[in-house]
Amino acid sequence: MRTKIIKAAIGFSAAAVVAGIGLAAPAQAAPQKGQHCVTVIGKAAKGKMSPVVSKTCADGKDAPSLKAAAASSTLLMVAYENTVGNGGAQMEIRGNAGPCDIDGYRYRFTGYMANRTSAFQTYSYCNLVTGYDLINYSGDRMTWRNGLPTMYVDYVGAMNDRIESLWIRRE
Repeated sequence: MRTKIIKAAIGFSAAAVVAGIGLAAPAQAAPQKGQHCVTVIGKAAKGKMSPVVSKTCADGKDAPSLKAAAASSTLLMVAYENTVGNGGAQMEIRGNAGPCDIDGYRYRFTGYMANRTSAFQTYSYCNLVTGYDLINYSGDRMTWRNGLPTMYVDYVGAMNDRIESLWIRRE
């Protein structure tokens, strides 16, 4: 019975926050199903995670706030919740240090897009991508590559809805 009381108290606290009672809502909500987000990341120190410079989400991919967030950065990848063209959320990953090089960028999905990537497209010479099913580039992994400046992966196969971190780089 004690467990049920704790769960009810947690549920009440969450409802109070959603209703605006008590704690204030965060300045920016996490991405939700169907939303589009732009995340700008910086260059990482060798073997470290790229720092997140900014993350902006909106209900439509053409929202002015997303265009403003994307300004002065380089498009590296778009990760799709579902295969391309089948709806769902999408996350633009952009770099503030230019296109991919051999060290690349390292990104950890957080919020709604963690473990929800089904497809992706790369840009800016990011033609070598390794997806990991655990944070911090560990666990099961799969690598996709091609020799072109861009890459389109319509379905990530065995890593579908399992990718938590990425290493995006130039071959």
